[in-house]
Amino acid sequence: MDVPFGIENAEDYECQHNKAIYGLKKAASAWNKTIHRVFLGNGFKSCGADQCGNVKRPKNGFIYVCLYVDDMIIAAKTSEEICDVKDALKNAFEVKELGPAKFILGKAIDHDMTDEKLMIMQTRFIDDGVERFG
Repeated sequence: MDVPFGIENAEDYECQHNKAIYGLKKAASAWNKTIHRVFLGNGFKSCGADQCGNVKRPKNGFIYVCLYVDDMIIAAKTSEEICDVKDALKNAFEVKELGPAKFILGKAIDHDMTDEKLMIMQTRFIDDGVERFG
């Protein structure tokens, strides 16, 4: 890393950056450690074999947070529990809410609140395969 502009007699010096820079190999590890600490601090436990899953067990059920890099899905019995998780994340990070999940990891999600149904479809994956292979 180059010495910042304005430092005198810096031709023979180098700087070391002690934080992860987005896009580098260390960034993913640093992010996972950081988000894991936030989840632990808010009563979540890792799902064990799947480090992308975090679970919390309040009195009336479970709260699940599935994390894929910097995208996550929060599932809970009540909207209040979901809001609590969102608030905890907002206290720790700058968060951009995208609303209810419609598409993630190649799967379309259709949540019909009136019929209390959740459908997960891979039609795009199938369509891409048909187009690619005929």
